[in-house]
Amino acid sequence: MKKCTYRVKYQNDIEVDRTLIKEETIVEPINEVLSKQKGRANVSNRVGMPNRTSVNTSSSGLAGKVQGIQPIVKTLNTSAYTASTCGKSPDSPSYGITSSGAKATAWYSVAAGGAYPIGTIIYIPYFSNQPNGGWFVVQDRGGAISNNKLDIYMNTYNECISFGRRYLECYIYIVN
Repeated sequence: MKKCTYRVKYQNDIEVDRTLIKEETIVEPINEVLSKQKGRANVSNRVGMPNRTSVNTSSSGLAGKVQGIQPIVKTLNTSAYTASTCGKSPDSPSYGITSSGAKATAWYSVAAGGAYPIGTIIYIPYFSNQPNGGWFVVQDRGGAISNNKLDIYMNTYNECISFGRRYLECYIYIVN
């Protein structure tokens, strides 16, 4: 177990930056999981379980919300979108507003297919060095978004074009 100390920057109550200040190993990890089922204890190794060491669980407040939830691990076809690509006029009251009713936020909001309820938390290791540490929340839907696609909200059209389309490993935590 590690104890990590971070300097966290918030904008509109949303974490936008996190810098590791100090990291300290408190307890070395063990390679066994002890569970109790139907009155008896079972011990199993981690073989066959998703490699949680590759999931950056200490870099976001979202990580705390998924503790104990087994993720669905999938490679999804990811692309990016911004408010100007959603077909709404900038003077419209719904410009930049997700289908959840929240304002779309870069490094936080994603659009996903209906198999992933609004509020589903997704960790994408590819983005672990970004302000969100790779953690996102499903806040939106989209006409071209199926269950094997993910659309990541970015601030500008140029960022979206630069990102393009990529197949990325995603850890999906359905929290509802």
